[in-house]
Amino acid sequence: MKKIIIILATIISISALASESQVKKHFKSFYYSTEVNDRFCRKNVENFAKHLNSKDLLDEDFKLIIIEAPGHPWTFGYLPAFKSRFGKYVEGMYHQNWTYHAIGLYKGKVYDFSFDKKPRVLKLTSYMDEMYLPLRPYLINGETFRTRGKGPYFTRADAREEREDFDYKVYSFDSRANSKVESSTLNYKEFLKLSTALK
Repeated sequence: MKKIIIILATIISISALASESQVKKHFKSFYYSTEVNDRFCRKNVENFAKHLNSKDLLDEDFKLIIIEAPGHPWTFGYLPAFKSRFGKYVEGMYHQNWTYHAIGLYKGKVYDFSFDKKPRVLKLTSYMDEMYLPLRPYLINGETFRTRGKGPYFTRADAREEREDFDYKVYSFDSRANSKVESSTLNYKEFLKLSTALK
């Protein structure tokens, strides 16, 4: 009996790894598809979910995450990204501000069609550092700008502090790959805890 349980656990584990590698493979090709649009991050993730569904790869662990920064004093409520695929190149970074941003999250890894210049799947914490922390102090609003006694340069430490105040909303997908809200707004720590549970 013990051997049967071990064999079944191994099969389930191998199946989960195969599914994850298939999702990554499809992400890498979908990243360059004509269905990806630089102005529609949510639609990109929803279209990818529909694509996965058509291949029988969409399961309940694939989530749509909406990230907002409504109280961000450095960008006046916009979400600043520093490794945006479609951002403006400044001092070794690709900077772009968004009203919100949407990503896919599957098994603790991020699927973002607006991240970097090539398709990369990262663990959530690595992604959050690469996308939302500037590489070096960045003059985000001009030399006279000050907020909360800081400025004019927006630093990694400032970005880490502001990231704590981002809002995160989690959406799941139904059997037809339509998204529906799953949680109320989460803070950064709650979001990290949830993403760990989704592994």
